[in-house]
Amino acid sequence: MAALVTGAVGFVLAGSYKPHATGADMASLADSVQRSAEWSDRHSVASIVLLAASIGSLLVVLWLGRTRALLHPVRVTAACVVAVVAAAVTVLTRARVEWDQLALWAVTVGEGIDGYWVAGFDEGVRFVIADGHEVSQGEYATALLVHLGAPVLAAVALLVAVWTLVRTPDIG
Repeated sequence: MAALVTGAVGFVLAGSYKPHATGADMASLADSVQRSAEWSDRHSVASIVLLAASIGSLLVVLWLGRTRALLHPVRVTAACVVAVVAAAVTVLTRARVEWDQLALWAVTVGEGIDGYWVAGFDEGVRFVIADGHEVSQGEYATALLVHLGAPVLAAVALLVAVWTLVRTPDIG
């Protein structure tokens, strides 16, 4: 569930993310920026829960494998390891995709710049400043796709582990 929630919230943020200055008074910002910050906080919590759940799953599977209660210990353990790595990637790449500023080739009055997709794929973006560093749009797009794909990969890996465990006949 944590993987699905993390992925779903991440995809909501992909189109509705609006940056705000660090330490800004949230009450003074536009409602859309406040909602974006709330979704970002939810995503952060879900990512940490996903990482903890993945590590917990791996520990349980290792314990079950040690007691020889698993029919396919290698498959289930590998799925849990993939889930842990994918969850860690989700947490570690977060700062890389929360852009602060965009350098645009041209500015159009009246249109707002928002969402992660704009920073990664809009032709008007020259480069992105994320986590205090200038990155090319290509680098940013790659980090964004890895960040968004990681919780999906974690969810699939955990589903493979659960499916394998459910199909294992009762050894007792």
